[in-house]
Amino acid sequence: MKNASKIESFDAMRTTINIDDELFKSAADFTGIDEKSRLVNTVFEKFVAWESAKRLKKLAGSAPDLDTPSRSDRMAPPVHFINDEPYKP
Repeated sequence: MKNASKIESFDAMRTTINIDDELFKSAADFTGIDEKSRLVNTVFEKFVAWESAKRLKKLAGSAPDLDTPSRSDRMAPPVHFINDEPYKP
């Protein structure tokens, strides 16, 4: 690996973008975030979460033969441990 020592990991990407002033002000007012980088990152995070939820919603009912546990099975009470022994109040 000739240039393996030059490989770097980037946590952030620096770029220049034009943001509508009124749109930025509205986003800052809604979120309470005034710092530009933090606001843009927050907006991207929310957008990705929103689109992911929409994609997941589209999958609803797409596997009708899927055997899912009943609600009562999923909502089993937690088991507490005292001195490594299960305790049920």
